[in-house]
Amino acid sequence: MDDYGAGTPPTTATPRALDRLRDRAVLATGVSFTISDPREVDNPLVWVNPAFTATTGYSFDEAVGRNCRFLQGPDTDPGAVDTIRNSVLAGRASTTTLRNYRKDGSSFWNEVAISPIIDDTGRVTHFVGVQADVSARIDAQRNRDAALVRAEVAAGRLALLADFATRLTASLERDDVGRLLADVLVPRLGSWCTVYLTGADGVPHAFARHERMDSDTRVRELVDRLDHVMAQGMASESITQKVIGGELRAQLIRDVDTVPASFGNGNDEVVSIGRQLGIESAIVLPLAGRERILGSISIVADGTRARFDESDLALAQELCSRAALMFENSIMYAREREAAESLQRSLLPIVSKLAGFSVAAEYLTASDTAAVGGDWYDTFALHDGSVGIAVGDAMGHNFDSAAVMGKLSTMLRAYAFPGACAGAVLDSVDDLVAGTGVTYLATCFYGRLRRTEFGAEFEYASAGHPAPVLRLPDGRTEVLEDGHGPMLGLSRLLLPRSHPRGHARRSLPSGSTLIVFTDGLTDSMGEDVDLTSAVDRLAAIVRAQAVDATPRELVSVLAGLAGGGRLDDVAVMAVRVV
Repeated sequence: MDDYGAGTPPTTATPRALDRLRDRAVLATGVSFTISDPREVDNPLVWVNPAFTATTGYSFDEAVGRNCRFLQGPDTDPGAVDTIRNSVLAGRASTTTLRNYRKDGSSFWNEVAISPIIDDTGRVTHFVGVQADVSARIDAQRNRDAALVRAEVAAGRLALLADFATRLTASLERDDVGRLLADVLVPRLGSWCTVYLTGADGVPHAFARHERMDSDTRVRELVDRLDHVMAQGMASESITQKVIGGELRAQLIRDVDTVPASFGNGNDEVVSIGRQLGIESAIVLPLAGRERILGSISIVADGTRARFDESDLALAQELCSRAALMFENSIMYAREREAAESLQRSLLPIVSKLAGFSVAAEYLTASDTAAVGGDWYDTFALHDGSVGIAVGDAMGHNFDSAAVMGKLSTMLRAYAFPGACAGAVLDSVDDLVAGTGVTYLATCFYGRLRRTEFGAEFEYASAGHPAPVLRLPDGRTEVLEDGHGPMLGLSRLLLPRSHPRGHARRSLPSGSTLIVFTDGLTDSMGEDVDLTSAVDRLAAIVRAQAVDATPRELVSVLAGLAGGGRLDDVAVMAVRVV
């Protein structure tokens, strides 16, 4: 075979044979190669391989003799071109990614690596270029960036929704809810607003709020009068009445002067009061419940603010639709226990089906007569394909703890989705809830599982929560005590954090099972047993189970330890790396 036999080791090949082998390899490879000559005018290409033609559509004859700028087009970044040019002039290697264009006019992202060829005298004689179509990678990165932006926007909206939840769950009285809703809308969304509730008894209720009513006596008098006049009823021709009656949907009034008596409700005095308070732009929204429209909300911008636009309308619609549902709940349930039971049904944990993992979980309430508690667990897919697992416990055993639990679990999902490290996720949740002014204490464990060739990589952090138990494929157990930090809610009591919350990592071989739980399970180990000893006992019980025990079997055994007459809720979840 050429200059060496079929059985001759490669190390005995002649230089000529190796040169011919190298040339054939360059021609056969799917990687695009080019050679240019900087000694000639304009540094033209003097050779391209077939892969270059396959990538760009330009044949050997069409490419050779031309500077490679013929691949550039209208969206090619001049800065990237300058980088390549400067590297050539300096005779140094460089790697640059820029948009290039094929012969048919289609564009692609080209990662260009150029390297100088230097002769024995130290002079650059040629440049070798290696091109790679990295469009898929660039597009994927852009999609990831867009998802991060969407997550940031969602986090901002979540903060506002959390404020709604905090305020509107403070009372179940209809009038209190109307006033609280008006307080939330002003001054965050508008200069002033009115909340008009139809009332199941047929008696309308109106609540107005102005950003200066607490500091300006005249404004306070006007607002009080507006409350009274609107409560007398509305004429059928008013926009508010048409929105409540379902004749009109959400209304964006950019310039109130273009809509005669838009806030008059058919009452000249209401028109007069509204003009005195100042009206430049307005949004009128229905408070749409599950079965009927419960009232309306009017949000006003006066001359001190920019006029409302479509983005303001979209945000107001989202907020008010959620507020309407919360308001309807305040009408439906007069007692805290009934509301708590409804919340418990809506927040019952659901174990997601996740590719590559087997999950089982169980939630046990303290007793049949107890109110809903603050325990929760969760599993969910993250943006980068990894899996998040969480378990937590909001202190207390009442409606407030359930509300905090619901907000914490939702916030954790929102902050975890982009793929942030476990410690940063817990810090973000803690900061957001603390910023809403909610008084709360909660423990939480959050971890991120990323599949690997031999199992999974587990990154985790704990906020004062009991350490999880890891069961290895051979049945041995470990307690994951690293990554421990303070409880959520302590940040408002302590000095500002000087550094982020820490986290830990652990490689999990295939067949490993993570077991997370709340302190209701450790409490079942006995009142005289401290937390560390209780977790060690749980680990011993897990270790004693059959090597092939499934996550469901492990969860059933542990849940059975709690027994009857529980004083606290119990949440336990097992996640196996399949």
